[in-house]
Amino acid sequence: MSQPQRMIITGVSPYAQGHFVNEHGNNVWEGCAPTEALSLMSYYDKCHGYKKLIPKGDEGITTTPDDLIQDLRNRMKTITVPGSLEGLTDPTTFKSGLKGYVQDCGYDVDMDSYGSSDIGVSEDDVFDKSVSLIQSRHVHALLLDWHDTGNNLFPTHYTTVVGYNTHLTKRLIVCNGFGGDFQGVDFTDKSIKPVRAIWMTISSSADGPKDGHEIGPACTYSWKTVSGQQRLVPTVLEPPGTSGSTTWAPADSTTMLAGTTCSINSWNS
Repeated sequence: MSQPQRMIITGVSPYAQGHFVNEHGNNVWEGCAPTEALSLMSYYDKCHGYKKLIPKGDEGITTTPDDLIQDLRNRMKTITVPGSLEGLTDPTTFKSGLKGYVQDCGYDVDMDSYGSSDIGVSEDDVFDKSVSLIQSRHVHALLLDWHDTGNNLFPTHYTTVVGYNTHLTKRLIVCNGFGGDFQGVDFTDKSIKPVRAIWMTISSSADGPKDGHEIGPACTYSWKTVSGQQRLVPTVLEPPGTSGSTTWAPADSTTMLAGTTCSINSWNS
């Protein structure tokens, strides 16, 4: 059976990176890498039942939890670029920092990555890898160069991949780390390179109910009843460096992962 041309997995909390106040009373930029890691863990917590990833006190909040962001930031050795608001995290320490946190939560986990800076790997190869990861329910990180609508460059920006679109295009669908639910990343645009997919595989059994509780900002998903079933009708922002958005037709099918808040939606065109 052929794979769908488009998929989106719901349930990732669309956190927006900002500032936290450190022990010296100074505002510190959180950074996209710790923010992405938090979004990724929200998916594994509320959609797959790994309940230790997000502490009870950090569930249902509307902003990033300062204590958890600081922990991840320290583990990942994230720094603030001098003279800039940008955070900087090496992909090696991103992997080791996130792995250490998940292990300290009591889970066995492996971290892997696949990037266009690896020998013999192209941007198209990374795209294909991300598509296969989403098809196997692996929400994951994407590291790329990001141009915002003001044409500012955010090098080594981390986003959370939640879907893809191969229908007449080559786009990954991400939570962008700025608070939006979905945004397209165009893999025909070579200005995004180098690109790297980073994912974790938890081999431990889940230890809690797939309760679908809210972690972080509420997702503004739109649904439509088709043939008696709720189907996702997503609005996807255009790729970085452009403006506007596209509203997709209702999904052909929806498979719920946890209650009504986590699901896999697919389209055949």
